[in-house]
Amino acid sequence: MKNNQKSIRMTDEVMQHVEKFPGKGFNEKFENMVLFCMVNEKDIINRVENLEKRKHELLSDIRELTKVTASMAQIKKHINEAALICKNAPLKGQMKIG
Repeated sequence: MKNNQKSIRMTDEVMQHVEKFPGKGFNEKFENMVLFCMVNEKDIINRVENLEKRKHELLSDIRELTKVTASMAQIKKHINEAALICKNAPLKGQMKIG
């Protein structure tokens, strides 16, 4: 037996969402929606927590890869500088004596 009677106000957006839920009328749709949320609340919270944890792991990976990329850029710069020095250096036996 349903003893509770309430009058509620809601936005059009919320009303449209309630109306999409399975049920014969507004009261049944609204009650089904609340029951669905009650039944699935723990799973939804766990899923959100897992997604948050994964997001933090990915952000950490991105930070680490950013550092590696910066280091690789420095290495590339030094290799290019060394290659230029080697290209311009006289070969053995070709040294000019002033």
